[in-house]
Amino acid sequence: MSHTPLVTLSNLLLAMRQSMLRHLYAGSSLIEFDLLILVFSNYAHQREPLSVKALLAALPYSPMGSRYHLHEAAKRGLITLSRDTRDKRILRIVPSARLIDCFGRIET
Repeated sequence: MSHTPLVTLSNLLLAMRQSMLRHLYAGSSLIEFDLLILVFSNYAHQREPLSVKALLAALPYSPMGSRYHLHEAAKRGLITLSRDTRDKRILRIVPSARLIDCFGRIET
């Protein structure tokens, strides 16, 4: 039986999700999962690190819940929060070497 493009896409998405759950996920909420994908995507596209404000605006969740998961990801060593060099009021989010390594294992 040959695979249609939809079956191939479905298999790829399921395999990716399983790998991401194994390497990234540590809770019962998808907020942190989505947050990490956005931070890594921003890094992969070589854009300026996201500000906390921009990240919270990009997520379809409440800012309070997202902020909690942002700090949990920082505690787990997956992201680094640092002040912007030009404007100290802005807090930037950078993926840690650990997060970059996790996405490398997911890719494999």
